[in-house]
Amino acid sequence: MQHNKKGQIEHLGFAVIVAAMLFFCGMLFIAPIEGTIDSARTGLNCTGVGAAAISDGNKITCLAVDAAIPYIMIVILSLAGGYITSKFIL
Repeated sequence: MQHNKKGQIEHLGFAVIVAAMLFFCGMLFIAPIEGTIDSARTGLNCTGVGAAAISDGNKITCLAVDAAIPYIMIVILSLAGGYITSKFIL
C-alpha cells in the first residue's frame, strides 16, 4: 500500500503548528508559577545571609523548588517534540 507523499507533508505541517501551540501554552503556564516559586524560596530562606545555617532538609527542598521551572520546561519541550516525532514515525 502506497502513501500519498503530499498528504504526509500537509500532516507534518499541522503537527508543527500543534507542537508550537503546545509550546506557547506551556510557556504561558510557567509565568504564574514563577511568583509562587519565588515566595516559596523566600519562605524557606534559600537565599540571603542565614541561608548557610539552614538544615539539610530545607536545602533539599530548596533544590527541588529550584528544579521546578526547568523540569516543567523539559516536559513542555518533550510533549511538543514527541508530537512532531510521532508524525514522522506514523
